[in-house]
Amino acid sequence: MKCQNTECHCTTFNQKFCKYYRPDKKKKSSGISKVRKPTGEMELFQKLWEERPHTCVVSGDQLEFSHYICFHILGKGAYPKYRLNPDNIIFVSREYHDDWHSMTKPELLKKDCDWQKVFDLYDNLKERYIREAKAELSVYLQLVQKEGQQE
Repeated sequence: MKCQNTECHCTTFNQKFCKYYRPDKKKKSSGISKVRKPTGEMELFQKLWEERPHTCVVSGDQLEFSHYICFHILGKGAYPKYRLNPDNIIFVSREYHDDWHSMTKPELLKKDCDWQKVFDLYDNLKERYIREAKAELSVYLQLVQKEGQQE
């Protein structure tokens, strides 16, 4: 929002506007969606779909293929190295996938006690991820230490 009068100091803060004030026009969407860089996820999802049963890990319901049913146990942002790890991906219904992002652990377990399987997988994968990260860090520190000794 802005005032067309360059000498004016009207603002949205105090909601006092002069006669030259006009709200900004909303930009119309071009209808073209943003092109995303390929991550390799869809190829992995399709491969896992061919190899695994087409059922929800929690409810056991039959599923139809969609990227929404492919569920990263450890989040992609917090655990980027497991983004394409097949062990980190399971199939869950879209409803259950949405529940994971909007409900607490007690709420999920109250809705369906079989969520415990996913929590167990989560704990095991997280422990493995941390072990692997510590091993990588140890190797890195050894290399840095060797370089320091050579100087």
